[in-house]
Amino acid sequence: MPRSAPIGEAFNSGELSPRMAGRVGSAPYAAGCHRLEGFIPDIAGPAVKCAGLAYVAPVKDEERRAWLVRFDRDRESVFMLEFGHLYVRFYKDYAPVLSGGVPYEVATPYTKDDLINEAGAFAIDYTQSGDILYLAHRSHQPRKLSHFGDTSWTLTAYEQTGGPFQDQNATAVTVYASANTGSITLHASAATFTADMVGTLFYLEQKAVSDVKQWEVEKAITSGDKRRSGGRNYSALNSATTGTITPTHTEGAVYDGDTGVQWEYLDAGYGWARITGFTSTTEVSATVLSRIPDGAVGSGNASTKWALGAWSDSLGWPDCVGFYLDRLVWARDQVIWMSVAGDYENMQARDAGRQLTDSAVSLPIPSRRGNPILWLETLEIGLVVGTGSDEWLVGPASRNDALGPLNISASPAGTIGSRGVPALRIFDSIIFTQRSGKRLRALRYLQGEGAIYSDLNAYADHVTRGFVSTAYVQEPYSMIVGIGSDGAFSAVTYYPEQQVLGWWRRPMVGVVECVQSIPSPDASRDDLWLIVRRTINGTTRRYVEWMQPPLEDDADQADAFYVDSGITYSGAATTTITGLGHLEGQTVNVLVNGATHPQRTVAGGSITLQRAGTKVHVGLPYTARLATMDLESGSATGTAQGKMKRAYRLAVRLLRTLGGRLGTSETKLDALQFRDASVPMGSAPPLFTGDKYAPGPGGSDRVARVWFEHSDPLPATVVAVMPQLSTEDA
Repeated sequence: MPRSAPIGEAFNSGELSPRMAGRVGSAPYAAGCHRLEGFIPDIAGPAVKCAGLAYVAPVKDEERRAWLVRFDRDRESVFMLEFGHLYVRFYKDYAPVLSGGVPYEVATPYTKDDLINEAGAFAIDYTQSGDILYLAHRSHQPRKLSHFGDTSWTLTAYEQTGGPFQDQNATAVTVYASANTGSITLHASAATFTADMVGTLFYLEQKAVSDVKQWEVEKAITSGDKRRSGGRNYSALNSATTGTITPTHTEGAVYDGDTGVQWEYLDAGYGWARITGFTSTTEVSATVLSRIPDGAVGSGNASTKWALGAWSDSLGWPDCVGFYLDRLVWARDQVIWMSVAGDYENMQARDAGRQLTDSAVSLPIPSRRGNPILWLETLEIGLVVGTGSDEWLVGPASRNDALGPLNISASPAGTIGSRGVPALRIFDSIIFTQRSGKRLRALRYLQGEGAIYSDLNAYADHVTRGFVSTAYVQEPYSMIVGIGSDGAFSAVTYYPEQQVLGWWRRPMVGVVECVQSIPSPDASRDDLWLIVRRTINGTTRRYVEWMQPPLEDDADQADAFYVDSGITYSGAATTTITGLGHLEGQTVNVLVNGATHPQRTVAGGSITLQRAGTKVHVGLPYTARLATMDLESGSATGTAQGKMKRAYRLAVRLLRTLGGRLGTSETKLDALQFRDASVPMGSAPPLFTGDKYAPGPGGSDRVARVWFEHSDPLPATVVAVMPQLSTEDA
């Protein structure tokens, strides 16, 4: 019976799919796990126990779902936002922002139903520029959430100017305005307007260019005369003979010669207004935003040259938003609209009748299956657009010229298709949730090769289940976190340059409904925030919590935070810990001055300790588990797979660990011993670095695995496992 001592020296391929069980000779198998729960695969190879979740506050309305949105302008302006039914609340420095002793909030128009899309994900898309968060939702006019101070935020309508508009009317229906400026009435010759057009823009062009005489040199002009030049309309402010300088200005008044006529710019032959009230299908009230030309004012100038705004309650509002080349980009259905460069609220496709390089852009995305745009994200090569069936690259048609209305194109990138979950920009790739919600895809572009796709679930297709929320945490571990429709938490350690891709799962008492990341207040790492739904004392509760970082190598043992929905007491020695009302009736783990304490049950919002502590962490317990793949140690006749094996001794190499059990299955585990005579009773054994051993459980099996389990409220890092096996060749 040959003996062997294989070593499991890395776990950074994470938990592998059962379909990988036969890939014994592959690199992922060698660094993979049969199970990895509560352990983060580190880039260097070890498995590091995930730290606990610190309790922040309940959501405002615990009967309804809420969502988290990040806002980070600088180190002094880092907020997490809670969007719920008709409100948004704010968190800073791990606590609610208060005003007058109560959580500060701003009213919103978004109901609980507005907040969830068909995929079960957050239905509001958003992007940030400085102190403004732009919000997009199909059922609501876009909004701007502006930050002026911790308790000074405003939510206002995004009221774009100059467009965008639908295609110009192609029927015989005419429209005229009651006046050039101010509050006006628009009259249509046939049913045109609906009540849900209130708030949208309306474009109106003069009936005929020929109604205004062309400007000419050396012509007698009387004050008040109108002339057109370059397609624009001007009014004379004095009586004189025209000079030799053709009027080209687009604002104010300019002379056409030293002794000529002073011409005031009026309009470019068209103007627009915002509909403010509905009277009938042929009449609405409106406010003029850009002067309506004389040739469209009055019943005698009724014009067929009109267009409705492209955004309205009837057509829908943009439901995607982003930035590209200093343009604010909006999208809905299969169309994207880009603002004027550097002027985010200006959507004019023409500036005083001229189409300029920096004018606004409207571009259809010809998705083959007619699927709507679901996300926008940028790479250096262009704007990437994701739909339910394919991906597109938008950018300048000619890379030698600036992007603009006459220099833009959309080219197909691939046909993977997405779920309605926002994409993430990570390194040089865009990470998006595939249509089924069960896979993450990475999309990047290589010079000369085009779009390159990677399947992040190629070796772990069993982990993800219908993602509805994702977030990226760059520090201290580069990991993508995904929340399934069932509330399960899964994540992948992602270092593509090192070819490290390791999935793991996070055990949870309750279900996670949303995740979001944001820089920590001291900018030393990224913090993962969550909304967790738990059943507490028979009642459904929803809490905002954040994931603490694993205990750092130079940190004190007493700072170890490995409980969920937990709180920390720090102060004078005490045996009573209060502030636990959110865990009423729950059995909790306790760490007192770095030492485990017998579990307690919360009653009256507090617990009583059997020994006093100056630093105490209290919260819900969770168990981290690591199980290797079926070990391959070889045999006299080849592989050890499928042959009877017996583990007669187990060893595990640990780093700054205290507690844990070691064995060959979930049911055959031995507690590791850390206390010896050198540790005084009543004090905590120090964190241990080195090798620990356990006897083999006896008996043989065709599957040989090493299991490590850790339930204590303390850190654990598994560096390697080193079993000693005997294998039967018969």
